[in-house]
Amino acid sequence: MVAIFMMLSFELTLEIPTLAYPYRRRGGVHSINLPRALAVEMAPIRVNLVSPGLVRTPLWATMSESEREALYAASGAALPVGYVGEAEDLAQTYLYLMTNRYATGQTVVVDGGGVLV
Repeated sequence: MVAIFMMLSFELTLEIPTLAYPYRRRGGVHSINLPRALAVEMAPIRVNLVSPGLVRTPLWATMSESEREALYAASGAALPVGYVGEAEDLAQTYLYLMTNRYATGQTVVVDGGGVLV
């Protein structure tokens, strides 16, 4: 079975030329609408999106170690789960979407509850 998986910030608004024009007319293709529109257009190919929060990865390597750890500590303390995510947390989400043949058009937010606070 063919599937497409994307990763995009939940807050990001995209202006992407797509056949899903009605979604664009409703204020832009937001990350929650993008996989829905693409799943309809590309069916039977499954399209899903993972929207991560702050994740401890080499992306932050340009910061000094003390700055990076301070960012992780402060951000983690503000989250309901109490810590920032690890790459393994996102990997579990992708594995779920890859193995669930019935999931399409979904945005799965994996942010430690960041959208709640």
